[in-house]
Amino acid sequence: MRKILALFIVGFVVFASGCVEEKTGLTKEDILNALESINTMEYGENITISMHAKDPMSNETLSVRESIAIRALIDGTKNVSLVRGNVTVHANGDALYIPLEAYVNGTSAFININGTWYDVRNMTQAYEELYQGNADIKYLEKLIREKDIEIEQRGDLYVFRTNITFDELMNVLNRSTVLHNLMDMANMSVRTNEGWIEVGFKEDGTPVYLKDYFNITMTFHVSQSMIVNSTIDQSSINPSIEFIIQDSERIFSINEPLNITKPQGVENAEPLVKSPFVG
Repeated sequence: MRKILALFIVGFVVFASGCVEEKTGLTKEDILNALESINTMEYGENITISMHAKDPMSNETLSVRESIAIRALIDGTKNVSLVRGNVTVHANGDALYIPLEAYVNGTSAFININGTWYDVRNMTQAYEELYQGNADIKYLEKLIREKDIEIEQRGDLYVFRTNITFDELMNVLNRSTVLHNLMDMANMSVRTNEGWIEVGFKEDGTPVYLKDYFNITMTFHVSQSMIVNSTIDQSSINPSIEFIIQDSERIFSINEPLNITKPQGVENAEPLVKSPFVG
């Protein structure tokens, strides 16, 4: 689940119209009632992001692979969250390992990068609902209410899988305005080549796992006035970046007692005014 990850990465599901086709013993109402009853949750998540970009001037290709692994505790009744994990970045033969920790209490949000705590509440106000603990539940509720999906039984679980676009992702997370503003500022367009989400539920409607996949292309449109070398064909210099995002999430417990305590050092957190990776 990604409410805390919004503090770390540019992040990321779904709007359309329709209903759940009740072809199994599990109904739309069963799932919605189960989701609405969730107060606490513990889960693990693994995300892999692969990026490929080609320099139109040199024709060189840059490849970056980012792996994110986290373990999260979410208490929606107290509006407190704690996440621990790490990010590993591989770029053209080099590797960078970054331990990460995040703590959220109400509207206060903090991240720990390489042993230093930063106060990021001012940077994350626009994403408030993403890190207040129940964003995933709201996301699934909206998905089930508005996306045309079909539930099928697989062994002991009930599963649905549906296609989605990156724009639908931003819409369901209420990030469409942010995305469109960014696209306008960067003169950028986004195309979804492939996208889907799959969710598994128990018989009582509580979620067990969530998987999603995106293959998107971001293209930056360069105006003629930005071209320094007049011998370059304008049609060939609009750089694009291909992203492949794979997310796998396993829910370990729901509505079990959680002991979330404030990590040591949070009280000394400094406001994050620039990237901690820049000297």
